[in-house]
Parts: sequence; structure tokens; C-alpha cells
Amino acid sequence: MIGFILIVSVLLGGLALAKGFGKVGSSDSDKTSSKSETRGSTLGGYSIDDTGSASASGMKNISISAVSSEVKIETHRSNEVEAYFHGKVTTLNKDALPYLEVKKDGKTIIVRIVYPNPVNVSISGRTWLDVKIPEDWKNALEVSTVSGQITAPQLNGEEIKLNTTSGSINVANINGEEVQMRSTSGSFKIGKAIVRDLFEMGTISGSFEADNIEAQKVKVESTTGTVTIKNAVAEKVTSASISGAVQMNLQEGSAEMSTTSGEISVSFEKDFQKFKANSVSGSVTLKVPEDAGFKAEIKTVSGSIDCKDFSLKILSSKKNHLEAEAGDGDSEIEVYTTSGSVSIKKN
Repeated sequence: MIGFILIVSVLLGGLALAKGFGKVGSSDSDKTSSKSETRGSTLGGYSIDDTGSASASGMKNISISAVSSEVKIETHRSNEVEAYFHGKVTTLNKDALPYLEVKKDGKTIIVRIVYPNPVNVSISGRTWLDVKIPEDWKNALEVSTVSGQITAPQLNGEEIKLNTTSGSINVANINGEEVQMRSTSGSFKIGKAIVRDLFEMGTISGSFEADNIEAQKVKVESTTGTVTIKNAVAEKVTSASISGAVQMNLQEGSAEMSTTSGEISVSFEKDFQKFKANSVSGSVTLKVPEDAGFKAEIKTVSGSIDCKDFSLKILSSKKNHLEAEAGDGDSEIEVYTTSGSVSIKKN
């Protein structure tokens, strides 16, 4: 009987080791590995030190998710996706401790923080999830957090999606085919984004600031958060806001803006094709080159109209309604407001 117990113990121990360090006997492309170390202390305090990795060979998507952890993403020359989960957590139930999981599901590498979440268990502390992805990654990348910020010096991918609830997003450089960012109350800070198709951003109460965006199309949606784009090169920019202010400096192209009470301020550095804006009580300010040729139609119920920077040919002028032309009239300007003022000025 003692010999039987020893054999079972050895078998169980071997299975536990195989589970902890990935698939035994699998090829390098299917291989994942992990290591977990949790050290306890008095009064329910624990130090977390988990690592995991997976080969990116043949993969089409990297999915990263975390709750109440700060996520930092970096690139490296390896073909591995490497994750490091660390920090300190306080709880009275060790079974409630969060842990790192790195696994493959089809063509997707999943990196996530798992909370066992026993009923009526309180957890506090501060944790970080550091993830390294291949620097030549060209496929899909998804990152989502709840109550945790996302930071990265460089993100590459065909389709990049960043989503956060109550957490900020700070990325220095983005290079992709399509980029989508969503936030509930977190702020955005983007350095330079080079996007071959669509750059899309949506926020409820968080602010958005970008230094430089190059894309075919830019789409911005904001409820109460302010939106600032210091420089953009795009064929078309669309923006929808309720009470958040929108300020954009565009090189050329077209822009279509709408707001309820937020102010709209758009500047075209070079020639532009079309500018259209709708506002209820927010003011609209448009700046264009001094030699710009355009045809303008401006309607407002009780707001003022200011176009004195340009010598206009008046086509129709009524109370709070102006149709006029400047230069060759090639570009189009349409502005409609209820009580918001309208200004068209020279750069």
C-alpha cells in the first residue's frame, strides 16, 4: 500500500509540472510556458511574480486583457510573446489572488489576468502587466483594461484595438492598417500614428490628444471629453461631440463636424476640399489659407457671423443667413448653428 501511494504521488507531481510549464512534447510553434511565484506575508499581503510566454509563429492575433492592473507593451526582436505579471496584493483569501494566463486559442495568443473571484472576498493592491511582442508583428493586436492604464512606446499591427474603462491610454508611436481606440472615462495621449486606412477614436468623458496623425480617414466621437489633434494629414476627418471642445489642425482634405454645446475650431494649413459643421450652441471657428478660394453657406438662428478677413462676393444675404464666394470658389464651406457664433478667418 505504501508503494502504491508513492507511485500515485510521483505521477501527480509529474502532471503538475507538465501543466505548469506548457505542453510537453509539442513543437516550438505551439509551445507556451509559464511560471508562477506567490510569496505571502503577514496581514494577508502577497507578492506576485508570474511569467509566461508563447511563440508568435503562425499566429494571427494577440489579445491582452487585464483588470485593475497597469499594462505596458514593448516590442523586442524575439518571435516570442512574453508576459510578466507582478506587484503586491492584499486579501484574506489566498485562493482569490489574481494570476497570469498565457495560452493559445486557435490562431490567437491570449495574455490575461485571471481573478478567481470567490464570493465576498476583498482584494486591494497594485499590480503591473508587462508584455513584449515581436517588433515585426503585422497582424491583429487587441488590448483591453478595466481600471488600468495602457502605455506603449511603439505598437505595430494590421488591426490595432485599444479599449479601456477608467484607464488612460498613452502610446508614443502607432503603425497599422486600421486603429480603433475606445474609452469610458480614461484619457488618450498619442504621439504619432501612421494608419493606412481608418483611425477611429471614441471617448465619453476622457480627453484625447494627438501630436500627429496620418491616415486616409479619421473618425472622432466624444461626449464630454475634449479632443485636440495638433497635426493631421487625412483625406477626410469626421467628428461628433456633445459638450466636449474639438480643436484640430489639418494639412488639407475635408472635415465634417457636429456638436451640441462644445466649441469647434478647425484650421487648414493648405488647400481644402470641404468643411461642414453643425452646432446647437457651440461656436464654430474655421481658419483657412489667405489665398483659399471657397463658396460658403452659413445659417444661424441667433448666432453671429464673422467673415471679414476675406473679400467676399455676396450671393445671398439675409438675417443670419449668408451665401458668399471667395476667389475661384472651388472649396465648399457649410455651417449651420442655432445660437453658436460662426467665424471664418485667415491662418
